[in-house]
Amino acid sequence: MMKKTICIILLLFICGCSANQWNRHEMYFGLSKDGGRAQVTEQEWQSFLKDEISPEFSAGLTVIDGQGFWHEDGRVYDEKSKMVIIYAPASAKDTMDKMTRIADKFKKQHQQQNILVTSSEAEVYFK
Repeated sequence: MMKKTICIILLLFICGCSANQWNRHEMYFGLSKDGGRAQVTEQEWQSFLKDEISPEFSAGLTVIDGQGFWHEDGRVYDEKSKMVIIYAPASAKDTMDKMTRIADKFKKQHQQQNILVTSSEAEVYFK
């Protein structure tokens, strides 16, 4: 009886681990450059999206316009931004490496200090 119970628990665990396990990844790109004296243009953004981001995530992604805020030196700063949302199967182990390469390229090309990157588990349903 104990062997049967262990086998059932193991089977449920294995089946549960493979069913629709996805991760939601987000990247936040600030669009100010040169210390806030210039902006990444829409044409520059579209070119970066087409040449660097889309080829890495050809299965699809979403881009949302945003406005970021932060406090520094007693002041409040704001900056236009782009948020990229990517859903990928949890089994896709190279997603973070791709996002790191993209972030590094954007920082270098557009004088950015940081790109915020998040990753979390997600329940995904296709209906």
